[in-house]
Amino acid sequence: MKKYLLFSFYILSFSGLFGQERSYSFPEITTAELEMTRYELDTSATAIVLHDYGDIRVNNYPDPIQIYTHYRRIKILKKGGLDQGNIEIPYYSYEDNERIVHTLAKVTLPDGQTYTLKDKDFFTEKKSKYSSVKKFATPQLEVGAIIDYYYEIKSKDVIQLREWYFQTDIPVLLSELKVKHSRSFSYMYLVQGFDGMNRRQQGSSAIKKDSTFNPLLNSKVFTVKDIPALKEEPFITTIEDYRLRVRFQCTKFTSYHGTSTEILSTWPVVTEKILSRESFKIQYTKKRHCGKILKAAAPILNKEISSLDKAKALYDFVNNSVEANQNSGIYVQTSLNEAFEKKLASKSELNLMLLALLREAEIESYPIIISTRDNGYPIINHPIVDQFNRTILLVIIDGKEYFVDQGNKFRPFGQLSRNSMNRSGYQLIKTEGKWLDITPDKSKKIIMSDFTLNEDGMMKGRISANYTNIEAADNREYWTTEEKEKTWIEELENTIVDFELDSVTVENEKDLTKPFKVHFNGDFSGAVLDIGEFVYINPFIFSDFSENPFKSEERQYPVDFPHPFSNQFIINIKYDTEDYYVEELPKDTKLELLGKTVTVRYAAQEKAPGWIQITYALSVNNPYFPVDTYQNLRSLFDITAEKLREQIVLRKS
Repeated sequence: MKKYLLFSFYILSFSGLFGQERSYSFPEITTAELEMTRYELDTSATAIVLHDYGDIRVNNYPDPIQIYTHYRRIKILKKGGLDQGNIEIPYYSYEDNERIVHTLAKVTLPDGQTYTLKDKDFFTEKKSKYSSVKKFATPQLEVGAIIDYYYEIKSKDVIQLREWYFQTDIPVLLSELKVKHSRSFSYMYLVQGFDGMNRRQQGSSAIKKDSTFNPLLNSKVFTVKDIPALKEEPFITTIEDYRLRVRFQCTKFTSYHGTSTEILSTWPVVTEKILSRESFKIQYTKKRHCGKILKAAAPILNKEISSLDKAKALYDFVNNSVEANQNSGIYVQTSLNEAFEKKLASKSELNLMLLALLREAEIESYPIIISTRDNGYPIINHPIVDQFNRTILLVIIDGKEYFVDQGNKFRPFGQLSRNSMNRSGYQLIKTEGKWLDITPDKSKKIIMSDFTLNEDGMMKGRISANYTNIEAADNREYWTTEEKEKTWIEELENTIVDFELDSVTVENEKDLTKPFKVHFNGDFSGAVLDIGEFVYINPFIFSDFSENPFKSEERQYPVDFPHPFSNQFIINIKYDTEDYYVEELPKDTKLELLGKTVTVRYAAQEKAPGWIQITYALSVNNPYFPVDTYQNLRSLFDITAEKLREQIVLRKS
C-alpha cells in the first residue's frame, strides 16, 4: 500500500484538481512503419514498441498536482504478439488520489483501415481498496496492425512522481520521458535496472544507469533507443528490479514566501518520524492499542519458563490466534486491539502484536522494516519510506539473533518466509536506526532410497524425503491441503511414468522443531528399462535439477536464490547376483564454482556384490550470483543435469 507524506504545503483544497480533458491527436503513421514485418535486432520478436513517450508536469498553482501523459505505438509482427492488444493502465485510486481523465486508442490495419476507441470503450476494474486498472481490448486485431494509445493521469501525489519504464516484455525502438516541475519543488532521480544494452547515445539527453540519486533540474529529457525485451528468468526477486526505469523523489518544497521544507532528509530523521506515528510505535507500547492482546496472553507472560521458550510460546499464541490477510505496508491500519478482536491482520500487524508481547516479557526485540522480494530490492543509500512494505522483528535472546516473521502456522519461531528473504532490512532504534544483513538459514532436502530389483526387472522399495527449514514449512503446508499427496505424486510423474504407491506416510507433521519427513512405499519399476540382455536404471526420483533451469544462453541480470540450500541423494539398489551383474556405472564427478559457492559431488560404486550405492550432493552456499558469473553457473548446472540423467547398466546373468 502506497503511503503519502503530508506536509503543511500539501494539505490544500483539491477542488478543480481533475479538470477538463485535453484533446490529443496521434502522429501520422509512416509507410515504413505500416510495411514493417520484422525487427532486425531481434527477429524472434512477436511485436515491438515503435514509440514510447511520457510527459510529467508538476504544478503548484492553484493546487499541487502531477499531470502524467503517456503515448505508445505498438506494431504486431507475429501471431504471438496479438495479446499486446489487451491494454491495462494501473493507477492508485484510493480516495481519488489518482484519476485517469482521458483515454484514446486507435488501431490501423495493414490495409490502412482504422478504427478509434474513446473513453466509453474503456472499462475500470477495482483491484483492491487502493488500486484500480483501466482496461481495453482492441477488436479485429491482426498481424501487421499498429496500435496507438494515449492516456492522461492527474495525481495529488507530488512527493513521488510516477516511475517511467524504458523496457517492456517486447523490444522498444525509442523510449523518451520529459519531466518539468515548478521551481517550488526540488527533485532527485535514480535510474535502475540490469539493462546490458548497446545503446546509441544522444548527447546530453542520453541516459546513464547509476546507483545514486542525481538532482533533477527544472526540466529534463531521458531518451533511450533499441531497448531489448525484458524476459522472465528463474530465480529473481521481482522482474521490476531488472527493468530499466527511472524513479523520482521530492527532496524539498519552497513556498512563495521563501520558506523551505526538507522532505528527503536523513535516516535518523526518518526513523524518528516512523516511530512517532500513531500507527507504529504507539501501537505496541500503549495499552490502549495492545492491552487486549497482553491480557489474552497473560498465562504465557506469567509462566516461569526460559526467555527462548516464552518467545516461542508467544509466537505460537499470535500465529494461532489471528489469521493473516493479504494487506501490505509497515503500519497498523486501525489498532492492534481491533485486529486481534477481528482475528484478522496483516503480517506486519501480527509481528507488531508479537513485539508488544515480547516487550511486556522484557525480551529484547526490535522492529525491522523491509521490502519483500516481490516488492523489489531495498534502496539503502537514500531514506525513502515508501519502498518498505513489511515489518518483521529482530529478537535477541542470550546473545543470539532471531529474525521473526508471523503469518504462517507451518514456520517455526526464527524462520522467515521466502518473500522476506531480501538481503537487507532497516532496524528501528529511536534515532539510531541501522541497516542489517538478512541471512536466512540453509534449507536441506535429503532423499534416501532403498530399492530391490527382482529377476523380472521390477523395482520395489522405499523413498524417504527429509526436509528442513523453509523446505519443511512448505511441505508441511502441502500435506495439510485437501489433496495432500498430489504435490509428491506430480514430482514422481515428472520423473517416471510407471509407478504404484502402496503407502505414503509422514513424520513430525506437527512438531515444527524437527525435519518433516515423507515416506513412499511402492513399485518404482518405471525407472527401469529392460532391453534384451541389459537393464537400464535411472535412480534419481524427486531430483530438482535433472534439467538445467538456466535455459537462456545469455542473462542480463543476476541469479538470486532466496536462500542457501542443499539437495542430497543416497540411493541403494540391491539385486541377486544370480540375476544381474554390473556392466557400467556413471563416473564420479566433483565440481566447484567460485570458491565453493556451489559444489556438486557425485559417486556411484558397487559397495558389495549385489549392492550398488549412488550418492549425490548439490550445495548452493551463496544465494546471489552476479551477471558475470552466469555462464559458469549455467555450465555447472548443465553438467549436473547430465549426471542426473546417466543410467546404471546391469547385464543379465
